[in-house]
Amino acid sequence: MLPTGDSSPPLPPAPALNKPAVRQLDDLPSDVLNKLLAGLPASEVVRTSVLSQTWRRQWESVPGLDIDLDDRVRDWEWESAAGFLERCAAPVRGVPLRLFDRADGWVRTDAGKRPRSLSLALPVPTALPSLFACDAAALAHIKLVTCVLPPPPPAFAGFRRLTALDLDYVMFSGEKGWERLEAMISAAAPTLQKLRLANIAFDHVGAGGGLPVPGAWIIQAPNL
Repeated sequence: MLPTGDSSPPLPPAPALNKPAVRQLDDLPSDVLNKLLAGLPASEVVRTSVLSQTWRRQWESVPGLDIDLDDRVRDWEWESAAGFLERCAAPVRGVPLRLFDRADGWVRTDAGKRPRSLSLALPVPTALPSLFACDAAALAHIKLVTCVLPPPPPAFAGFRRLTALDLDYVMFSGEKGWERLEAMISAAAPTLQKLRLANIAFDHVGAGGGLPVPGAWIIQAPNL
């Protein structure tokens, strides 16, 4: 005689749906979240603000964001880019730029964010007095292409924490340009590891502002 009822073994209980197998993003430590966000391009970082109300302004407090603008940025996008820089936390990792007509104003805005690196490759020679507004204790990498460096303010003591300096088609305007280049390298000598000088020009060459006597200047940088 066949048994009545269902004789099949009972199924195992289903896993609880309210216990996720992995931790949610909001549960991660803030330093981990910052590292995740700092590794994203600037445009992607801003998009995280739509994830939730908690994330709406999360990106604004992340130090070390990498900001990149190039010649594809149109005028109507520039204000958004400048607004992004003003809202993000200091310090920022780097600011590559190839927009010559906005360069000095952009660097001046960026200076308040204590950038760690500054890279400008401009299509025409462009004066950058705002370079000397950057935090000398934070800036570690400078790369300038087709730029003009005027004399620094009298109180400027040099970029003392530089580990890399790359100057190409850079003109030192004003008097004693060679001495200013020498002082720029000497100030960074204890930490400088990489140095590249190409196509350097001086608009005042001669007595009082000219080149040194051959062999009179030796670059002394122990880590170079």
